[in-house]
Amino acid sequence: MEKLVDRYLWDGPLAEIPLHPKEHTFQTGKSTEIALHHLVRRVQRALDARQYALDVFFDIQDAY
Repeated sequence: MEKLVDRYLWDGPLAEIPLHPKEHTFQTGKSTEIALHHLVRRVQRALDARQYALDVFFDIQDAY
């Protein structure tokens, strides 16, 4: 079932509307660790500049 959903996504919606380059979902070579590294780097830059940092997280694991 997972392979069917994956194939549908690549042939359908992702073919018509590609993912944003900063999106880490369904992209080869991009992992959770890399996403967290980018997040920490952005937050650190904001703190160094005495700015606020806000991020939103979605946990959709149970959606499948």
